[in-house]
Amino acid sequence: MYPLSFEKIAIATVIHVLTIMIAASPLPQPLAQVAQNKALIHSTLYTVHGTFFYLYKYVH
Repeated sequence: MYPLSFEKIAIATVIHVLTIMIAASPLPQPLAQVAQNKALIHSTLYTVHGTFFYLYKYVH
């Protein structure tokens, strides 16, 4: 169980870091409309990340 849990935590951490990098990256002007939805995408990814963390912590 421990190697599997470690792998899950590692994958979640990588996704977490990539999410921060994507959210912090500057966007070109043609993607100005996408920038308006950036916060929504960011919070959605964090919600998914938090849900998986909850499952890892309390189910396994």
